[in-house]
Amino acid sequence: MTTLILTRQQAADLLGISVSTFDKWVRKGAAPAALPGTRRWSRAALEHAMGGEDTRAKADDPESVYEAWKLEEIRRGRRF
Repeated sequence: MTTLILTRQQAADLLGISVSTFDKWVRKGAAPAALPGTRRWSRAALEHAMGGEDTRAKADDPESVYEAWKLEEIRRGRRF
């Protein structure tokens, strides 16, 4: 069974990064914030934000293309 709601550690593991890197990504907006009122993350939101197969940026959606570019730049260490 796939867990739909993740702890911070599980979210970092899902993304293949350390907890401290995950925290940085959340602060910078590269990863979604915790669900309101919790310290848990939505697996679907994380997969969507990280470009899951069914959620890749579409060339006809400028906002989606921008968000994909922004996430990639943050992953590379660029600060906004």
